[in-house]
Amino acid sequence: MAAEAIVARQVASVVAAEMEKAVDEEIDRLDNMTEDDYAALRRKRINEMKKEKENKEKWKREGHGELQELQTEKDFFDLVKKSQRVVALFVRQANIHADTLREHLAVVAAHHLEARFVVLDAEKSPFLVQRLKVWMIPSIVLIIDQKTHHTIVGLDELTGDGKYTTVDLEQLLNKHHMLSNHTLADRASTLEEDEDDDFDW
Repeated sequence: MAAEAIVARQVASVVAAEMEKAVDEEIDRLDNMTEDDYAALRRKRINEMKKEKENKEKWKREGHGELQELQTEKDFFDLVKKSQRVVALFVRQANIHADTLREHLAVVAAHHLEARFVVLDAEKSPFLVQRLKVWMIPSIVLIIDQKTHHTIVGLDELTGDGKYTTVDLEQLLNKHHMLSNHTLADRASTLEEDEDDDFDW
C-alpha cells in the first residue's frame, strides 16, 4: 500500500509540473503577442460571431425558439430532416407531469435556438410511439442528425420527487448534448451573485 501511495504522489507531482509548464508557456505566448496576432484573433472572433448570427437567423426562420405542437406524424418527419437537433416531448391529454414539462420546455426553447423543440400527442402518433419505443408519458425523445440519441423516460432522470426547475431541465439536455450552452443556468448564477452583492455592505 505504501509503495502505491508513493507512486501516486510521484505521478501527481509530474502531472502538476507538466500543467504548470503548459500554463507558463501559454502566459509567455500571450505576453509576446504582436498587434498582428491580436488582429488575427479579432478577425477570427468576428467571423465566429457572424456565423453564430447567421445560424440564429436560419434557425428562427425554421421555427426554432419556440415549443411547437405538431399535428401529424408527417410534420415530425419533415421537421427532423431540417433540424440537426430535435427535442420531442410525447404527452397525453390531462397528464399533469406532461403539462409541467411542456411549460419548462417552452422556456428552454426560447433561450436555445440550436435545437428544435416540439410536442406530440402520443395517442395521435401511434407509429412514432412504436418506432421510437415511447412506453411512458411523458417521455422526451432526443434526436441528433435524424437518429434517436437518447430518450428521457418519465421524470426519473430529472427528479426523484416531481420537483424540478427549468435550469434542471436545461442541465439534463446539456448532459445529453442537445444544447450548446447553459444560458439559463448562467443567468440564474448571475442573479444569485447580484443578490449576494446587494447584501455585502
